[in-house]
Order: sequence, then C-alpha cells, then structure tokens
Amino acid sequence: GPLGQEQLDIVKPVFHAPANYSDKLKIAAKVAEMEEDWRKDAALSALTGRVLCIGFLRDTVEFIYADDERTMLAAFWDEWNKGERMIGFACKHFDAKFAYQRSILLRVPVPKDLFSGRYWNPRLLDVQEMFSCFTRDIKGLSLDAVCKAANIGGKSGNGEFFSELWVNDREAALSYLGRDLECSSAGNRSLT
Repeated sequence: GPLGQEQLDIVKPVFHAPANYSDKLKIAAKVAEMEEDWRKDAALSALTGRVLCIGFLRDTVEFIYADDERTMLAAFWDEWNKGERMIGFACKHFDAKFAYQRSILLRVPVPKDLFSGRYWNPRLLDVQEMFSCFTRDIKGLSLDAVCKAANIGGKSGNGEFFSELWVNDREAALSYLGRDLECSSAGNRSLT
C-alpha cells in the first residue's frame, strides 16, 4: 500500500506542467492531475509504498502481517534463510525487489546470498520470467491472463485496490492474496 499522506508529502516531487502550457488555470489543473496520478501509483514504488502483508503457499496459505513493516520484512528474510526455493509471478521485477528496497530503506538486514553477482539467487523462481522464455517480452503476461489461458481460473480481484481492501475488509484482502498465491503455484506446476 502507499505510505501515509504525511510521509508521501515529504517525498513528493515537484510537478511541472508541460512548457507549452501558459494558462494558469490549465497549469494548475495539469499539476494537480500529475500529483493525483503519482499518489495513485504510490504503492508500486518502494520509495512511496510499504509492505502490508506477505503471503506464502506451502501445504497451506500462510501470511505474515504486523503493524510494523520492519517486523514483516525481517520475518520474510527469515523465511528466505531457510534455504527453500521461493516461487512467484513477476516476483523478481516487483515483490522481491520491493522487499529488498524497503529493507534497505528501513535498515532491515538483507540476506547476503540474495544475489549471485548482479543476478538474483537461483532459488528465486519467477513464473512470468519462465513463461516468457527469459525474454523481456512480457506484454500481456499478467498472472490473471496466464492463468485464464491455462484454464486454471484467474485472480479474485484487482491488486490496484488491495490497500483499500486491507483497510476496509482484512479477510477479503487475505482471500485475494491467497488466491494470487494459488494462481502462482498453479502456473509453476504448469511450467515444471
């Protein structure tokens, strides 16, 4: 989810309307639109977002959540340190990267074996990366699209609304995250 409004105000960039805008009302409207778009996407950046919950699927779905983000991240890295393979969908480009960056920002120790040189440790398996044959051609390869195409059902909602769901209906948010884990797991079974 996004950081709180006070924290967002601290890291908010200065927005400028395009140079060809001269009308003060249009400039103000454009700047307001740019800030609104930035705030809408705040949850997607480790600089402006925060971890609300971390989920795992082993035999059953398990969740890590707490009021303190540092506690959750430390617990996540404890899971990594167990030495098991971790599998996700777009996890190298979002989930693991986000957890790593938030850990750096919050000064949570990160496992030394997370990377092998400039590459992720091979224990981190990305289903989206595998499905794309390890190319950059991931256009349209969302978890929902791949699962529907494989006839294993789709996601149970839209991640864009997860933080609102987390605040307003915790059980529904956990159910959504659990379904994402099931979809990622089913996608992995299809590829291996």
